[in-house]
Amino acid sequence: MSDQVVVSDASILLLTGPALTQQGSQAAAVEVDTAKLEAAVLSACALDAAEQRACSTSEALQSSTEPGAANAEAVAAQPQTPEQDAAAAECADRFVELYEQAWLSRAVQQLASTCTAAGIPESAVAAKLRTRGVDLQQLQGRAAEVANGIAECASDEGWRLIQDGKLRLLYRHAAGSTVHCFKGSCLLPAPMNHPMAMAKEFDLVSSWNSYITNSSILRTFCDVDMLVYASVWLPWPFAERDVLISAVADDQLKEKGVVAVSFASPRDTPVSGSRQLCATARGDTSCPC
Repeated sequence: MSDQVVVSDASILLLTGPALTQQGSQAAAVEVDTAKLEAAVLSACALDAAEQRACSTSEALQSSTEPGAANAEAVAAQPQTPEQDAAAAECADRFVELYEQAWLSRAVQQLASTCTAAGIPESAVAAKLRTRGVDLQQLQGRAAEVANGIAECASDEGWRLIQDGKLRLLYRHAAGSTVHCFKGSCLLPAPMNHPMAMAKEFDLVSSWNSYITNSSILRTFCDVDMLVYASVWLPWPFAERDVLISAVADDQLKEKGVVAVSFASPRDTPVSGSRQLCATARGDTSCPC
């Protein structure tokens, strides 16, 4: 039986270049934000909010409270005028349109400005989006992670260079943390749409990556938002590791000259559900999940 790996919320793949046809796209990856990783681990342990804050060493997690979400629900439940309700529905439609075209950050920014201009609460739009199967808060978090990842990749301050050359690798470790962060970049002799196609065809990863013994696409929410599975080979005496990854693409070629992919362990799947998904992907019908 394989153990499952938790992927940090702030894992980012960046592909840079002025156009999708550019030869020599540049790739970079970074894993940061130990507070979010700690929150994910504690959540995976099925602790309630109070226990998470008690067990956490993160000030950010300790100071977080539950009433915020409850207040948002209360605001969304307040009666809206027909004009506000129509504006919220139109804003939700526009958000989904941009999101499904991989313009996640643009969608988040336009939603915020539209809500301000129309005088409607974001929670009202979030309620409309939920009926479309879209979690606004989660996607806003992804957009923030992309912005943070782009900033991290733009500066090497606080990072230690461990390898230079065709593949440039940097390393960072915060004192007292069990999380080790890395950042790498290389020049790929291909137009940007080639590595993007490889990322989208995740079910074929095991055919060209010898460390991946099994790979599959479990769910496709839209063309740029997927839940995927991989089984990672490790040398004896370690067992293979299961990895579930929720990946969302964000096209910022116009704004930042990059296409970003934010990937993390799925936030909305409980531990038992994650194990069952991994077992199903492996073809293991005997899993007691």
